[in-house]
Amino acid sequence: MEEQRHNNSTKKRQTVVNATKSYINNNDKKAVLESAYKGKQQVMD
Repeated sequence: MEEQRHNNSTKKRQTVVNATKSYINNNDKKAVLESAYKGKQQVMD
């Protein structure tokens, strides 16, 4: 029983870690896209 509870809390923590990683990745991609877009606008001017 104790083992099961430990596994569950480990799984939950892993899920949080994965969610945080994907959140950071998405923000990085967004930042890259935004800077690329800004770069394009500057080239056009």
